[in-house]
Amino acid sequence: KIPLMVNAAEGGKTPILSPAEYRDLGFSMIVYPGTLLLRTLGMLSRTLAALRAGQFADEGSLPEFSEFTEVAGMKEWMAIDGKFK
Repeated sequence: KIPLMVNAAEGGKTPILSPAEYRDLGFSMIVYPGTLLLRTLGMLSRTLAALRAGQFADEGSLPEFSEFTEVAGMKEWMAIDGKFK
């Protein structure tokens, strides 16, 4: 009855499984501590290597710039900026 948590760190000792597989093993909390950072670093490295080689890196479809500004909270930051002008 005690909630179990698994720390699924890439490169760590815990095998990386899908959330469903962890649930089947009895875990109710899953932490992927480095997943986004490591994936972002990999994409940046591949993109920079391609640009250095004179190519355009194609990492697949990209979000629209409007999605970036939404995620970054640009409307809110612009409102804050407007208060101090």
